[in-house]
Amino acid sequence: MVPVEAHSAPDGDFPAFAAAVYAQPGVAEHLLRWQDEHAADVNLLLFACWYGVWYGPLPESLLLRALVVSREWREHIIQPLRQCRRRMKHWYPDMEHMPRPPEYGALRQQILSSELAAEVEQEKALQSLCAAPDPAAPDRPVSADTLTANLRQYCRHTGIDIPDCATLIDASLRWADSRGAATQLSF
Repeated sequence: MVPVEAHSAPDGDFPAFAAAVYAQPGVAEHLLRWQDEHAADVNLLLFACWYGVWYGPLPESLLLRALVVSREWREHIIQPLRQCRRRMKHWYPDMEHMPRPPEYGALRQQILSSELAAEVEQEKALQSLCAAPDPAAPDRPVSADTLTANLRQYCRHTGIDIPDCATLIDASLRWADSRGAATQLSF
């Protein structure tokens, strides 16, 4: 995730929400584990929560469009960059006879920067599927039940079983609460 200063972005900005929630304790670890172990799309999980905070229940038609948009970004841009970066993490045994070029680390860092920038562009593409958020949205109650339902809907449509989303839901509710939203913590 690219660090996006949440307070410098307008309320309702999905990339700012994603960066702020991702940065909360325990969230990155959970999301990356779900990505690696369950092939979950981190940005779609965050999108489901962001949508719940700003709009409420995620319509199935919007989720289906978001799945298509996200799949294109993930398969054709983000995953190839991630695979390249991860491959570069290790110098392979068949290359041990060759010294690692001095620019190798800088190149890997550039690829990481490109991967993170691509994730932000994916977030912008997902946000573009929605109408502008209602500025009064944080004034309405945001419930854990709505966020849970949005995440379960994502899981149903992707066939992914993520056992415990409490960390992500709690972080999303804390973000909403920091914006003055009335939050309901029922699970």
